[in-house]
Amino acid sequence: MLVVAGVVATQACGPGQTTATSSPQASAAIGDTCLVGKWNLQQDVNTTGYKINGEPVLVTGLQGAKMTFTADGKGIEDFNGSHPLVGSLNDGSKLSITLAGSWAFGIHADGHQYVETGPETQLTTTATVNASPITYQASYVPASGRYSCTFGSLTMITNSGVQTDRWSRG
Repeated sequence: MLVVAGVVATQACGPGQTTATSSPQASAAIGDTCLVGKWNLQQDVNTTGYKINGEPVLVTGLQGAKMTFTADGKGIEDFNGSHPLVGSLNDGSKLSITLAGSWAFGIHADGHQYVETGPETQLTTTATVNASPITYQASYVPASGRYSCTFGSLTMITNSGVQTDRWSRG
């Protein structure tokens, strides 16, 4: 997840539960097999995880990022081609942060709680304030939180409540 970031999902399946397109795999390392597959990010909302000069900035965006979860408990999130995160500073200046690259992590999810594992990963970052380039570096660190998963949607919210991600299956 992005520094101080997380993911949340909406779910109707749990360990050992089935839907029309999934089969139970109670022994799968991922735990809840509803998460297994490819996901497209619809929106990321991060309330205070991004800062400019120490000032937290609410940012939204990243539509088009891709995430894949496998039954063996592995995840990869790819930001290449995703929309920027955008927000406004207290003085009204417009912040835009574009991420590229990907990060790989471990994940276990059950009981509508998820835990990611792995190292912090630096991402290629381009940022502007009022369309003028600034120096900015973003990274993703493993997070934990709650999720909800159905056949077509996943919502992930970090335990801190700072980040909410809404995904569609794809």
